[in-house]
Amino acid sequence: MHFFDANCGPYGLTENNEPTIFPTVKEILADMDAAGVEKTTLWHISQKEMGWALGNKLIVKDLNENPEAKKRISPSWCVVPTVTGEQGSAEQVVQEMLAANAGTVRIFPEDHRWELYPAAIGDLFTLFTENHIPVYLSVKAMGWDKIYHTMYMFPDLYAIICDCGLWGPDRRIRPLLVNYKHTYFETSEYWAAGSIADTVHAIGPDRLLYGSGAPHYGRGSMMLAIMHADISDEAKELIAHGNLERLLQH
Repeated sequence: MHFFDANCGPYGLTENNEPTIFPTVKEILADMDAAGVEKTTLWHISQKEMGWALGNKLIVKDLNENPEAKKRISPSWCVVPTVTGEQGSAEQVVQEMLAANAGTVRIFPEDHRWELYPAAIGDLFTLFTENHIPVYLSVKAMGWDKIYHTMYMFPDLYAIICDCGLWGPDRRIRPLLVNYKHTYFETSEYWAAGSIADTVHAIGPDRLLYGSGAPHYGRGSMMLAIMHADISDEAKELIAHGNLERLLQH
């Protein structure tokens, strides 16, 4: 069994030029090797703190300069609304991110001062949906109410719910999985005993993704939980890597 981490980051230098726990992709690769993780998604701290343009540029540069990192790391692309003309049309945004081999999208509405409504982001979310490009929706950053409202407005969006918070989010996450067919859930804070098996037995294994939450959490805890969950080996393979690999086939 191999693992493809659906929630890793941030890395890089902060806006105060201070290193995060992973200052460069070299530390990320070393951490992956130590845990036995084959691939990971990743985002750069500058995408949040210093703007989408610089952050996207830095992560592409870092991966292009390290062949192993480029092979094993799938970068996330950061976007803002196109209406201000900062990043071209929605079509240009999708072309640029796919040209950079970015497989997922990160958004920071609060930090970047925009509102998550169709008037602001509808053109991009429409193209992301048409191209099967998943968007991370962070519980830690957005809260459950805003995530529910986002999925109500964009019911066909390919969404990865991440950073779910501790101690049993099932009453919050399971209605999303049941009602929105393109919603996925990464496991980095899914620490309740027996939770993975319970969800798989209830709705199937197809929309759970192994996520570690590195560098804030160790990669091994959820690897262990998946390997020892009371589910079939096939289901374990899907959660460990198969579901994310399928999701990234745009």
